[in-house]
Amino acid sequence: MGCHQENESVGFVKLLPTAMEGVYEIVYVIGEDALWGHGLGQQAVRSALSKAFLHLRADRVVAKVMPPNLRSIRCVCACGFQQMAEMPRLIRFEITFDAYCQALREKRA
Repeated sequence: MGCHQENESVGFVKLLPTAMEGVYEIVYVIGEDALWGHGLGQQAVRSALSKAFLHLRADRVVAKVMPPNLRSIRCVCACGFQQMAEMPRLIRFEITFDAYCQALREKRA
């Protein structure tokens, strides 16, 4: 899936199946530094979560973020992910289908 702004591609988001059934890993990139901090990452992640849970019928989506990437950490947390583990080079976040549905309900309230 591509990330677009004003009909130009500015990044991408992928959902990769993992070895565990029903679990996908999300990978996303917003290319140019000037575009960081404008909510494009959140839009891309939310769109991918919708596809993962509503079309692919995922049980869980995992994101692995490098600790210095504070923008990405804020992005996944804002999209409902919870930190599950911290390794030397990566922090593992995940969101379940139930947590995704709860976040949708709260957003509508």
